[in-house]
Amino acid sequence: MKKIGLIGVVFLTQFVSACSFSSIISDHPMLMSKEQEGGVAVYFIRPDTTRPKGISDSPVKIEYNNQLLLSLAKGEFAYVRLRESKGDIRVKSLTLYTGNRLPVELERTLRVEFESGATYYVMLSERDEEFRGVYAQPELVDLDQAQVWLTRLRAVSDEPVPIAAR
Repeated sequence: MKKIGLIGVVFLTQFVSACSFSSIISDHPMLMSKEQEGGVAVYFIRPDTTRPKGISDSPVKIEYNNQLLLSLAKGEFAYVRLRESKGDIRVKSLTLYTGNRLPVELERTLRVEFESGATYYVMLSERDEEFRGVYAQPELVDLDQAQVWLTRLRAVSDEPVPIAAR
């Protein structure tokens, strides 16, 4: 009976992860509206993989300063404008450990200092540590690296992407 339940959870997760469930939390306290001047442009980039990886293909949760900022599916990117600040970007992703039947949530953190007027690109690189699971590692990349992916991925928000990123 447990085996049937586990198969059901894995199937449901695969089905759900095939759909895009990316979203930006519009009431995050560090998020700036379109009408506000200044701020920091931040792109969160999650490349697609060449082959399915199971539960780790599920959308990841991205927190900024301990509050959910957005969720991001594979093959998508999100553009947000944040207030100038220092803080932690925490990425939470699901994976399976060897020997565990149920998925576990892994988190990786990147400490950032966002300066007003600047643009930042946060790549969520997939790391596969075989027996310890697959997870998304956040890292800052430059414009050249980001442009390679921004032209290939789907945008999450309706807001137009600034021309420098095209």
